[in-house]
Amino acid sequence: MYDTNNNSVNVTCVQCGSVTNILVDIDDYLEWQSGTGRYIQDIFDYLSAGERELLISQNCDTCWKQMYGIDDEQ
Repeated sequence: MYDTNNNSVNVTCVQCGSVTNILVDIDDYLEWQSGTGRYIQDIFDYLSAGERELLISQNCDTCWKQMYGIDDEQ
C-alpha cells in the first residue's frame, strides 16, 4: 500500500489502480502512522484534500468524485 522513499509516499488507488506519488515530510508521515490522535488535515496541512483522502482511503480524487460526486461548497 505505502512505499516511502526519499520523503515520498506511493499510494495505489484501490478502485482504478493508478499510483500517485505524494511528497511528505517523513516525520509527519511517521506521526500519522503512529496514531497520535491528531487530525490528518493538521499533520499534512500542506497536502490537498484529495491527497489526504488518498492516504486515508486509498481512493484517488477522480474515483472519489465518481463514487460520491463533487462537493458544491469547494
